Amino acid sequence: ETPAQSDDEGSELMARERKPLDWRRPCQAKSIRRAFKEAWCRVFPYCAYCLRWMQLERATVDHVTPTCKGGLDLPANWVACCAACNVEKASKKWTPMIGPDELGLVDEHGIPLFISHR
Repeated sequence: ETPAQSDDEGSELMARERKPLDWRRPCQAKSIRRAFKEAWCRVFPYCAYCLRWMQLERATVDHVTPTCKGGLDLPANWVACCAACNVEKASKKWTPMIGPDELGLVDEHGIPLFISHR
């Protein structure tokens, strides 16, 4: 087995692990965002940008790199933030004080750890 073969197998395994999550299905995407927000607030109940305390009901999910600027609609590109920061940020790219990888919500490949992969 060559190193290139093992890399191909690793990429194939990652693709299979991600397959059950269909981000394009609105009902599934909404529940995944809700699970992300709940996990974020359970681990770190603060806005990713201003670090103010926030209640789950007032937290919003924001794309760090906006999708209109090429950002992916995946948990590795999401943070939970307060509505005020989300509105002020709009489609600009801000650097969050903390990200989902630092909170243990996604692994080093961006695969969500806050939901079960059946």
